[in-house]
Amino acid sequence: MRDLRFLHIDFEEDGYYEDNIVEFDKVSEYLPSSLRFMRWNVFPSSSLPNTFQGKYLVGLEMVNSNIVQLWEDGEEKVLNNLRFLRIVDSKLRTFDLKLAPNLEQLTILFCDDFEELHMPADHHSKLEYLHISFSNLTSLHLGNTPNLKNLTLEDCSNLVELQMPTYSLKLENLNLSDSKLRTLDLGLTPNLKRLNLRNCCDLVEINAPIGCLKNLLFLDLSCCGRFKSFEFDKRYQLAKAGSLSELHLIAEPTDVCPLHSDNDSSKFRFECYYKEDGASSFGNLERLISLGQCACTNLESFSRSICSLEGIKKLTLEGSITEAPLDLDQLECLEELTFSSTEIKYLPDSICRLKHLKSFKIKSCWLLEKLPEDIGRLESLEKLILDDCKLLQDIPNSIWSLTHPRRAIGSSEEHEASSGAEHPQEAMSILREAVCISADLRLPQGP
Repeated sequence: MRDLRFLHIDFEEDGYYEDNIVEFDKVSEYLPSSLRFMRWNVFPSSSLPNTFQGKYLVGLEMVNSNIVQLWEDGEEKVLNNLRFLRIVDSKLRTFDLKLAPNLEQLTILFCDDFEELHMPADHHSKLEYLHISFSNLTSLHLGNTPNLKNLTLEDCSNLVELQMPTYSLKLENLNLSDSKLRTLDLGLTPNLKRLNLRNCCDLVEINAPIGCLKNLLFLDLSCCGRFKSFEFDKRYQLAKAGSLSELHLIAEPTDVCPLHSDNDSSKFRFECYYKEDGASSFGNLERLISLGQCACTNLESFSRSICSLEGIKKLTLEGSITEAPLDLDQLECLEELTFSSTEIKYLPDSICRLKHLKSFKIKSCWLLEKLPEDIGRLESLEKLILDDCKLLQDIPNSIWSLTHPRRAIGSSEEHEASSGAEHPQEAMSILREAVCISADLRLPQGP
């Protein structure tokens, strides 16, 4: 076998392996150095034999093996040509990247004892793909990995520290789901397309500078920080340029904040559904991520996070939110605004400066007492819905200044103008009839 280049040994029957383990253990001592690729299922030894030089080896794969370390007795034999290494369901404990300086793909799966991957800081790694799952890894310093495109550390339930490079210009996929990370500094990742932080329940700080997620297509922050769920998937919207960019935020109270256990302020968890125009990049994801890092709600910072969103055309705020964002007029593209089942008592006057608002819905906001006085300044408003607002009694006089109401609803009953209802008097008649359905509402004298 002096010139053997490809070796694939696969034991499917346990009995056959047990009967011949001694013979195959002896064979492994004479692995020819001419090998380019070796895949050995149920490799019997704890390390590669010292007689094997491996100077031509390009690919190595071991599944269900007994291998604990690459070389025995601390030997540091360098495999300069090794490009692909895959260890699955084995007893591997550590691996030093300097033993394979030209490695491009490293996969370590279901190795429960694996606890250390050493990546020398002074080594310019060629690694493009790194996948470790179900390991005992507690920390990882990526060092100098400028070529890394895919980093997956999923179900590493003891992982508490990850040190990313300052620049990860080629990184496209990052999966850290089900880890125990508390902080994550993404650095500069302009080509990141997929970020999965699902079930990172201890994560309380994410440093994502504006613009570092500009090419992101998928984001999952469910059960991360104070996000009960977070859905963003742009992969299926790329062909829909000009589609509606929208945010639906649902708040529910919680008693626990992992950052401030003694803080008496209101605490919330959010369900977040965000959709973005397939052809646009607004930097909104970084702003929304900052919203979910602390359960303690500072209403000023909450308002700032919402009102700084760009390109939003549809906004729905639902649940235990006690105050509406103050500067909603900063959402210059907003066309649809909905408050549903909130605890808001008053709405800010900034709503009246939304020049492109076409639909305004207020549903089951039982504590709402009044509408903004200048609501009539909503020159583009076509639909007004006031449904199940128990404390709302007065309608501002300015409502008669609305010039384009096509539809109005009061107490779950709807009235719609025909497509030919162009005249203000006809529109006002529709509006008067709709709002007066609610016996508790007092409609001002109109024209």
